[in-house]
Amino acid sequence: MNPSHAGVRIRFAAVAAALASSAAACGGEEPSPPAASASSSSPPGVVTVAKGQIMTASDGEAVTVTNATAVTPNANATLPAGKQCLAVSVSLKDNSQLGWSTPLAQMTVRDSAGQIYNSNNGLGICPVSSSGFVEGVLAGDQSPARMIFLVPSTGHLVFYWTPTHTGEALHQPPVLLGGAYQSPLR
Repeated sequence: MNPSHAGVRIRFAAVAAALASSAAACGGEEPSPPAASASSSSPPGVVTVAKGQIMTASDGEAVTVTNATAVTPNANATLPAGKQCLAVSVSLKDNSQLGWSTPLAQMTVRDSAGQIYNSNNGLGICPVSSSGFVEGVLAGDQSPARMIFLVPSTGHLVFYWTPTHTGEALHQPPVLLGGAYQSPLR
């Protein structure tokens, strides 16, 4: 295979993942999980970053996972067996010149089987993300955000960020900004 085609295939896979996550965030079907990997290394095109380290997209948008902790479910809610509410706190910084629209739609949690969990997927069971609906971050600005996920109570979990830029036209496909990033949570 031509080496220049390898990057195209990686970018296509990452864009496809971003589109699937965006569709799920907009009320579409939950994307099917990618094939599970027995390796602890990053999948092709994905950079692994330790919790607390900065992940920076090619246009300067940056995310840092600052904390991940279990939180109490809503007062009258019953957690499904084997599940927990997980709060993931991040710091968002926009070092670009454009501003950053709907940054949290680019972020998910994945388990060891590859199942994708979107923020606020446990509505009615888990508390609502205190900042789960951040509209954007102004150019040169920084903002904290806290997202709540309903996830398995045991096993490996990874925070996953696919930095994309969506154009001005409604439903325009997102454009991948470099690779994807993951940060182990447990």
